[in-house]
Amino acid sequence: MVGHTKDRRRGRLAGRLVAAVIGLVAVAGPSTALAAQGTGGDIGTQASCGDTEDVYINGGEAHWTINCSGGETTISGWHKDTKADGRCVQVYGSVSGNSFITPRACPSGEREIWSRTVSGTSNIKVYARTL
Repeated sequence: MVGHTKDRRRGRLAGRLVAAVIGLVAVAGPSTALAAQGTGGDIGTQASCGDTEDVYINGGEAHWTINCSGGETTISGWHKDTKADGRCVQVYGSVSGNSFITPRACPSGEREIWSRTVSGTSNIKVYARTL
């Protein structure tokens, strides 16, 4: 699976290559974020409050923004199935050890818009995957 993330904040882009399950994953993210691989080659980031991410994976894409306030983290965005391959796209992750998951987007062309608020503001991990 080949994918990459792009951080929209100016002046904070750095290139990195990360080995994925199949091939190499090209990742462009903020210098403070670490490219991460979830289960089965999912693509995501170790993120921080205020981050905005664009994630492109084989068969889909996802976009999210992370906001923190009052000891809680809200992750809002959307994901879309972009390939007629019988698979779905989904976003999931955790904040301070508290997990969240979004509905699956499928078939091809379907887009899910979502927002999740989770207790805590540290150790933020967000992933996009096909399944």
